[in-house]
Amino acid sequence: FMTNKAYLYCLRLLGGQEYSVAKLRTKLKLKEFPEEEREEALKMVVEKGYLNEERYTELKLKSLALKGKSSRLLGSALSEEGLKVSEGQIHNVLDEKGISEEEQLRELLRKKLRNHTPGEPLDPAQRTKIIRFALSRGHSYANIKKILGLELESTDESPDFF
Repeated sequence: FMTNKAYLYCLRLLGGQEYSVAKLRTKLKLKEFPEEEREEALKMVVEKGYLNEERYTELKLKSLALKGKSSRLLGSALSEEGLKVSEGQIHNVLDEKGISEEEQLRELLRKKLRNHTPGEPLDPAQRTKIIRFALSRGHSYANIKKILGLELESTDESPDFF
């Protein structure tokens, strides 16, 4: 059993946080470890259970979902990291964690509107800014319109302000 420097580097990194195989491979490459050493180190940390792609994917999913990213955006964010995840897996994790897309969007809008006085209509610039923000998190325009309509129901403004 040889202890290579790449393996020790992996252990040090994994001691601080979870990584995907692809992310760890990139880190090893940046440190200019020889390819053979890199792959051997990755194989060893996976075999010993120090690196668990499934666990990492679930943690990453939960973390991004709590930041208000929609299930559509979650899939693309994970695939950018080289992680394969199905729409079904995303929904299972969100259901398991009790995170609904509608509640996610409500919370996002609640935070954005926290300084807004209930009962006061949003000016068009504010409304546009909030809509753009929610869209950037991957939420659909129809859902944003629906939730914003419900959020502003207490005002005199009609929910059909688009």
